[in-house]
Amino acid sequence: MGISGIPHSQVEETFRRLSQKINDIGKKDITPAEFISVGTFLQEILRIEYSGKWRIDQEYGSLNPYYIPSVSFSDFTIPLWKRIDEHWRKGKNVSLDKLYQELKNEISFFK
Repeated sequence: MGISGIPHSQVEETFRRLSQKINDIGKKDITPAEFISVGTFLQEILRIEYSGKWRIDQEYGSLNPYYIPSVSFSDFTIPLWKRIDEHWRKGKNVSLDKLYQELKNEISFFK
């Protein structure tokens, strides 16, 4: 079983369909708000599935600090936003179902 009684296959199918829609639109045409929504959705699924907790990390830019939400699991944190951004920038297409699997494997390794 996946999250809250939803089978893993259904969660993965949701990510496959979402990836297809993004690729149909063209990832260059996705707005920052849409990117943030997709990334937050992915992190929330992982947070629920692995009993993580949201936290806010402060980073420092050239002039001012900025804040990045992240999810911590037990006694470790994976920089999910960084991983999502890296996945988004590489290649022509987005594959959220593959990214979801990679992140699940990484979280499982550290648990």
